[in-house]
Amino acid sequence: MLVLPATFSFFAAIDLEASMRFMIKLSSAMWIVFYAVIAAGVLVVLTAFLSLLLWCYHVYLIASKKTTKEYRKSVPNATEEPTLCAARGPQLWDPWTQVDPRDLMMKPSPRWKSGRM
Repeated sequence: MLVLPATFSFFAAIDLEASMRFMIKLSSAMWIVFYAVIAAGVLVVLTAFLSLLLWCYHVYLIASKKTTKEYRKSVPNATEEPTLCAARGPQLWDPWTQVDPRDLMMKPSPRWKSGRM
């Protein structure tokens, strides 16, 4: 956001009339750049504001000594519809099942025992 004012001041310091003629010829292009810089600034401010809200929410959670899951349990209707847009489908993974590590280990093939490949 500082490049354009610095460029304008540079051209103004060289020759004011020449720089004014240059800016008048490129006025439509400069307006597009001007609006693009404003739009980018608005996006940056909006992103910074949303990040600040998220930060404040996490500071609140830290101050109240709660996790996000604990906070969500105290919200009314949180158990009725746990997803935002649709009903939750069937659970594809059961975190309570126990896995035997021996089932995950690779069993040696009979060829390796003989020493030949």
